[in-house]
Amino acid sequence: MGRSHRPSDTSLPLGDIPVGLVPKSVRPKRRVGAALGQRPAPTPQDPLAEEYLRLTGLGLIVDLIPVVAIQTARLQRDRAPADDIALTELKTSLREVGLSNPIRVAQSVKGTYELVQGFRRLTAFRDLLAETGEARWAQIPAGVLPAGQTDAALYRRMVDENLIRTDVSFAEMATLARGYAAGGVDGCTSVDDAVRILFASASPQKRSYIRRFAQLLDHLQGALARPQDIPRALGLSVLDVLDTDADAATDLRAQLQTIDGAEHVAALRTFLDAHRPAKPAKRRRPPLKPAEVIALSQPGAEGVTCRVTRTTCEIRAPQNFRTTDPARLEGAVLAFLRHLAGG
Repeated sequence: MGRSHRPSDTSLPLGDIPVGLVPKSVRPKRRVGAALGQRPAPTPQDPLAEEYLRLTGLGLIVDLIPVVAIQTARLQRDRAPADDIALTELKTSLREVGLSNPIRVAQSVKGTYELVQGFRRLTAFRDLLAETGEARWAQIPAGVLPAGQTDAALYRRMVDENLIRTDVSFAEMATLARGYAAGGVDGCTSVDDAVRILFASASPQKRSYIRRFAQLLDHLQGALARPQDIPRALGLSVLDVLDTDADAATDLRAQLQTIDGAEHVAALRTFLDAHRPAKPAKRRRPPLKPAEVIALSQPGAEGVTCRVTRTTCEIRAPQNFRTTDPARLEGAVLAFLRHLAGG
């Protein structure tokens, strides 16, 4: 089991193996029967062995690992199990294109490995092996980390790979942080510390969202069937309500437990709509009254009209005001205003 097939084996769906696959020219010679991971100690006279050990320590050496030898129990996954559609699409891609990104494993006890990254890829290989019985699905390309990795280091490797993927939900990341704290990994006892440790590469804003989703999951106490489906804005808004109304959290949990899991997101939206604060009614301005037009009937004012609003009085007369002396026009306007004021 210690020896692997050559990467050029055309019976395997390797696809485009990344730069981590080290050519044979860099690999030091091994004693016959040496177990995988038992590399010669580097010496000044063996620079290739030293480089090989360095790359192995980084998990950049790719070997073919039997899928039955890979365990998945040591770490809590930061990804929810793939739904049938997503897994079917992945298996179709593996059949047609191959595996373009090896998984990552850490050496465990002799002959076994612990999965670090690539839960869905491993699941797809196992399904294809069960469905087809073809030998090419019995082994999967994997970057092998040396034995002795701490749980904290393995968690960080798993998390940092998925941070660059946009399809990992805040609920999934929050679930991982809660499990990390609950398990006391590396002495961690609080979700806040777990988020700080696991998601050190994330932005402060993203870490804040993860903490908020962890609080949401605390409120709902496992009542949500698929928390990974909750959009960020919806989850944060529901949490705002639950933080201020303990009875609302109890009612929401009871409701979620009585309906199908596929309807949970819709139920959260309905819950939020029912608990939004009522918006104050907008004050409507009264409609403007149309201007009143007054036709003058006194002698000497024939054809003169006044268009009156609250603050304007527009006089229209059959004469050319442009030819009127400005001083005389000003005097007429002043006399008009004094007359209206009773002066």
